[in-house]
Amino acid sequence: MQFSHTSGTFVDAFILALTVDSTDAVIHYTTNGAIPNETSPIYVGPMLISTTTRVRARAVEVERGLGPTISESFIFLDSTVATFDSNVPLIVLDTFGAGEPTPSDNTILRPVSAVFIDTGVDGRAQMTGEVDWAGRGGIRVRGETSAGFPKKQYAFETWTEDVSDTSTIYSANAPDLAVSILGMPEESDWIIHGPYSDKTLMRNYLSYQWSNEIGLYAVRCQFVEVFLNTNGGKINYASDYVGSFVFMEKIKGDAERVDIEPLMPTQNSEPEITGGYIWKKDKTDQGAVYWYTSRGQFFTHVEPDTLTSPQKAYLEGYVNSFEAALYGPNFRDPDVGYRAYIDVDSWIDNWILVELTKNIDGYRLSTYWSKDRGGKIKMGPIWDYNLSLGNANYLNCWIPQGWYADLLGEGDYPYWRRLFQDPDFQQRLTDRWTELRQDVFTTENLLADVDEATSILNESAERNFEKWQILGIYLWPNPVGYQTRDTFQKEVDWMKDWIVPHVAWMDDQFLAAPQFSHEGGQVEAGLSVELIDPNSPEAVIYYTLDGSDPRLAGGGVAPQALTYLGTPITINESTVVTARAWESLSQHESPWSAPATADFVVGTPAGMGNLV
Repeated sequence: MQFSHTSGTFVDAFILALTVDSTDAVIHYTTNGAIPNETSPIYVGPMLISTTTRVRARAVEVERGLGPTISESFIFLDSTVATFDSNVPLIVLDTFGAGEPTPSDNTILRPVSAVFIDTGVDGRAQMTGEVDWAGRGGIRVRGETSAGFPKKQYAFETWTEDVSDTSTIYSANAPDLAVSILGMPEESDWIIHGPYSDKTLMRNYLSYQWSNEIGLYAVRCQFVEVFLNTNGGKINYASDYVGSFVFMEKIKGDAERVDIEPLMPTQNSEPEITGGYIWKKDKTDQGAVYWYTSRGQFFTHVEPDTLTSPQKAYLEGYVNSFEAALYGPNFRDPDVGYRAYIDVDSWIDNWILVELTKNIDGYRLSTYWSKDRGGKIKMGPIWDYNLSLGNANYLNCWIPQGWYADLLGEGDYPYWRRLFQDPDFQQRLTDRWTELRQDVFTTENLLADVDEATSILNESAERNFEKWQILGIYLWPNPVGYQTRDTFQKEVDWMKDWIVPHVAWMDDQFLAAPQFSHEGGQVEAGLSVELIDPNSPEAVIYYTLDGSDPRLAGGGVAPQALTYLGTPITINESTVVTARAWESLSQHESPWSAPATADFVVGTPAGMGNLV
């Protein structure tokens, strides 16, 4: 069966025709969202579409019975939005007069028709433009504190045709349909995030971008503008425009999201039972399955959706074993200590992201872990960073100086203080922060990312703050000075002015790596190279000439390491110099700096033209 028109928006009435190849078929259809059957109205000829309409149809043949349901939705635009366009994609949602999305509840969804319009070759998205994706789904208000804000944020699921749209429905009873929207990989669960107390509109967006840039998956994001019609009739700007949002993936196990193996209810023995799992430390969700660890941590199961008793026992036992190893006498042992249970690099990167942004929900709320089949505990993805980058008036979030972690008790900051008792874990943090500050997290790059997001948002932010007139007004928990930040740009500038001294303060907490008077590469024999220590006079530089680490595991000085006493190093042959600074009684996070390495090549390197 075919429709002469596919789902989308329209401004002029049109004729809709339904056709089917078989001459023996009868088409039954509905316009109230119900799944058609043999008792539904019979299609007898083209119909006039002159108002917002959803048509669901299926063909019936005597020999073959009912065919598959096909649905299309047509959303009528009035003159106030007919020519609306934006530099970001548009989302148009319509509940066909059924009312607002259901309240913040993880299980009940209101049916909705959705139209997603991406920007075209001219960089603009037109309300009547080409549809990126359109279809049916379910929507609900999401969030804890944010559910009480006037500007809501929403969970959105895309559905198959096997769902009736006549009333709210439990999510478990609505079969999912994986689709690609705005270029993101196919899935069925999405978030339409509506920044409200974050008046830069970008804190989550930036944090997730930075996480992905350092190699730690975070949900993909896209700035959008949203229209939501809940009272029927045409789409109208004044009543249905709801502002600037961020369309994003939901945290979910999937090869393109949290990459873990799906765990089936029948998989209750090893190796299958070992993964994949997702769990979190957060406020409780309605109907969630949670547990207390042996050390009293309160965690909530996220995936799989349905845990068997053996699976629940396995995961909880694994986490308890990790805790026992971490707090045991051999916790630093790579075979029986904490390293046998966790993916250290993912934990380090999460810690850095929390402290880089000073996210006051970090560690204690909205914190996720996963475990793949046969794998260790990975930390992440990061989530819920709207109260970060200075945007809170408690827990010293607005103050650029100071570690957020220092303000938390053991219950809100689990495991970390014990992990940092391992000098090698502490050193890994020092090395990783120094590495990131030379690339992704340079001050210039961080500010450039803010500027890029600002340039994207400038247009939609103006409309957003016409709709939600909150600039210069206190919204919980805006930091001091909110009265003077009465424009979007002032909010952005304040955040940038927070970032610069914050990352500089973080730098000061780590011993700086030595510098080379020559960066390495192709050199002449006899080159003199000086090592420069940017730290205090008490610091000592240790170096090696074979590329090995001058620091031993555990923090000692490697036997092959040399002490740099100020005499330049003479390079007479190809040499890899690796150096670290060390400071006794250091006030830094580690007495060792990150390594600095220079590779000096003496002579002509082998190439196609000089091989014998």
